Amino acid sequence: MVYLLVLAVIFYGIYQYDYFAKGKNKFEIFLYLFVLLTAISAFKYRVGSDILSYMSEFETYLPLELLSFEDMLGDSQRQPGWIILMSALKSLSCDFTAFQIIQAIFLNFAVGRFIYRNSSHIFTATLFYFVFLYTELNFEVMRESFAVAFFLLALEAYKTNSWIKYYILILFSLSFHLSAFFLFALPLFKLLPMNQRAIWIYWGVLFVVCFFFLPVLHETLRGIELWGALDEKASSYLDSKKYQVELTLYYQIVNFFVLSVGYWITIVNGSHANVGRWLLQVTLLYFLFLMLNIGVPIFYRFNNYMLFPYLLLLSDTLYLVVNRHFLKRCRAFCLVLLLFFFIYPRLATYFEPANFRGVPVYRKYFPYHSIFTQEKDLLRERTF
Repeated sequence: MVYLLVLAVIFYGIYQYDYFAKGKNKFEIFLYLFVLLTAISAFKYRVGSDILSYMSEFETYLPLELLSFEDMLGDSQRQPGWIILMSALKSLSCDFTAFQIIQAIFLNFAVGRFIYRNSSHIFTATLFYFVFLYTELNFEVMRESFAVAFFLLALEAYKTNSWIKYYILILFSLSFHLSAFFLFALPLFKLLPMNQRAIWIYWGVLFVVCFFFLPVLHETLRGIELWGALDEKASSYLDSKKYQVELTLYYQIVNFFVLSVGYWITIVNGSHANVGRWLLQVTLLYFLFLMLNIGVPIFYRFNNYMLFPYLLLLSDTLYLVVNRHFLKRCRAFCLVLLLFFFIYPRLATYFEPANFRGVPVYRKYFPYHSIFTQEKDLLRERTF
């Protein structure tokens, strides 16, 4: 199975290059891995659920030469960058495969570049990408995948305070999905102090949000009319029974404990090591969104962006923990245990029944079919 091949390469890379810190052929293996990830995405055939809607929608776009200014700005649910791209591709080919190839190359190039330039443990970071975000960005949220990719490119400018370049790239991000609007305020996080006292104050703020703010947050936001295309998803989430979480004390304690473990490993440990200050600051926003998402799950849309800095930081700080002197004798076991702790909750969601017919979520992506065979999975077609 193609997904097992990806995992085999990832775990080989973790063993050879992240755990034992070998250097020979490291870049070549990493490059091969991302070529493989890109090819799986580019040559898929009706794999996923949202992708089926995008395939149908592609037929409705006009070629670029017929696109008017009103067509480009007249759809509140589709932003101009997306419409221009789809029309340009429609001018070149009526085959949706052309879009898939462009999307897969652009997204996975941005992800691979971000990981390679900013992580010391690139295969562990890629494992987190594959488990947490690969299916979502490559098989589902096509518009948001472009927005996220532009954001990852913008983070390179963010690091060096190149604000003109940063805001230009964020404008491109916004032109594909309105969920990117909050990224305009992200540079304010560079003003946050990151000394030990401040780090524990931020943890205290998360504690207050969890136990005193969340119980009233859902009802407060229900009455706010979210503007533009954000309302497309927000209203359905806030009204859906699936997302109306009962905030029991037990539920809050469990979620805050899991968050605190991640916070200690990434922020607290990272502040003691040679980790980029900007990465710590940006990851704070991930934890805030994660906490808010417990009460109002619409915030998960924003964490499609912020997950990348968090997972990148996590991939490095995990090794700071397992390399501590008192853990060296059981270093491998501790690493496996920590990887399992963070990955298992996400993997478990693939085996939960979907909304319709009780079919597990993994059936969106398995079995995998390519454009070369053009097979259809009838259960996936009927369910999703």
